[in-house]
Amino acid sequence: MGLVASPRPASAAAATATTTTLVVTSGSSSVTTAKLGVTITLTATVKAGTTKVTPGLVNFCDASVTYCTDIHILGSAQLTSAGTAIFRFRPHLGSHSYKAVFAGTNTYKTSSSTGSALAVTGTLGSSSAATVSDNESSGFSIATAVTGLGYSASATAATGSVSVYDAASTILSMVSLDSDGTASILISNMAKGSHSIHASYSGDKNYLSQTSANLTITVK
Repeated sequence: MGLVASPRPASAAAATATTTTLVVTSGSSSVTTAKLGVTITLTATVKAGTTKVTPGLVNFCDASVTYCTDIHILGSAQLTSAGTAIFRFRPHLGSHSYKAVFAGTNTYKTSSSTGSALAVTGTLGSSSAATVSDNESSGFSIATAVTGLGYSASATAATGSVSVYDAASTILSMVSLDSDGTASILISNMAKGSHSIHASYSGDKNYLSQTSANLTITVK
């Protein structure tokens, strides 16, 4: 009796190739330049031919890296029913190029967009200044004025608060910025001796938080 070969089970269908495109927008417009502090939207679209791919994960990263993984990932988003994934963020000052990488699934192959350039412009704000004065009624005082700490995204004055510290963590005072983006803080009755003070700005939607350099003063 002859041997009869049994048919092999059909293999699973090969994953389908995909394409990923990336658009960089601010508001409703595509952009290649933006002010520092402005929210940027990265929108990735993944298709298999004309078919919108969903579900699936898209990672966003700097286009210069070989692998869009781990520390190189700026953010991640799931594909919606429209075949798009969206990530919003505020990029740092300088020239950038971003790409979107579709991670792939059992059904669809991974794919990567080409790089999309974005130049972020802004101005570094001024540092805080502090002076020591002698007030006869209350003894030595420290007047600290803080102007535009952080990175200016526009001509809009900074908002938020400023805290003044003695040494590493002892807070002396905290005040809100005035309408012109400055704060003046008068601190009286400091203990005699040497003090190292600094001002810390909280930041807002247009300005990054920042801490001034230390200023050493001596109260006699």
